[in-house]
Amino acid sequence: RRTGTSGHTPAPPPTLPPKTAEETAHSLEMAACFNALAAQARDDNLANAVLLAQQAACGYGPLVDHFAELGRRYGDLLNPAKASRTTLRVIEGGPS
Repeated sequence: RRTGTSGHTPAPPPTLPPKTAEETAHSLEMAACFNALAAQARDDNLANAVLLAQQAACGYGPLVDHFAELGRRYGDLLNPAKASRTTLRVIEGGPS
């Protein structure tokens, strides 16, 4: 067991009294409510994902817009030869 910097062993955490039957029932009821909310959120998220996928399959919607923007930003990375040709150019008539 590890000791603190002063050489003393830390005190163990206090023990909690056992829950009453009412507290246990309330905890179980709250857990069931949270599980139901989580299941509903998962169902809602899945329904949203399906709608987004259906829109994208038809060629429109926020996913299509998002991936078009990714292609615009990072498309050059797919073609290393094209990316390496990108160089700085001197503008004629500019300051010397």
